[in-house]
Amino acid sequence: MKLHPPSAGESVLVLAVHPDDESLGAGGLIQLAVAARAEVRVVFITDGDNNPWPQRFVERRWRIDSAARKRWGERRQGEARAALACLGVPPENIFFWHYLDQGLTRLLLDGGGEFIARLAATILRWTPDLLVAPSPRDLHPDHSACAVMPNFALAGKTLPPARRGRLLEYLVHSRETAPPRGTVEIDLLPGQVERKRQAILRHTTQMALSRERFLAFAQASEV
Repeated sequence: MKLHPPSAGESVLVLAVHPDDESLGAGGLIQLAVAARAEVRVVFITDGDNNPWPQRFVERRWRIDSAARKRWGERRQGEARAALACLGVPPENIFFWHYLDQGLTRLLLDGGGEFIARLAATILRWTPDLLVAPSPRDLHPDHSACAVMPNFALAGKTLPPARRGRLLEYLVHSRETAPPRGTVEIDLLPGQVERKRQAILRHTTQMALSRERFLAFAQASEV
């Protein structure tokens, strides 16, 4: 099924678990929304700082202490800003929540109360027509844990039905060979595919070990 992109005046909120998920999972949708003059906001749940193997490879170090992790997270924040600039999102619409990378499952098992309340308040304040979030089928534990949170936030009594937009889910880490039932797709023009590719390339720390896998997301159809 083809997805009609947002229209002028509508609002899109993208939840990116780590810097790079915004480009991999929604780089085409973000472009189309910006081109249509919809307002796009992107929230990064974590800074992607618990990313040891690429950091060891890039920095040629084995031991990664808290200072090194913090520096890596700040570097990935910068890459995310550069990628979103490539996709047309202004810096004032980019937000970092700094939750613990590789810690969202524990957050969920502990009830997720503060996170869910913060997300519900954010949705209530911005009233997005389209909420883009990770899929619960994603194999990365941070993604699958984060995927549960919007459903709790949208089901809360603080969010009246009139303030709840559509929910779309993106899948980054998967072994699925075919899209499941209910999948929607966005067709991208060659120039839009190339711009998505350029946004992905802005995540230079991830190119060292995942270049081929990441660039495979730059296709003419975004699922």
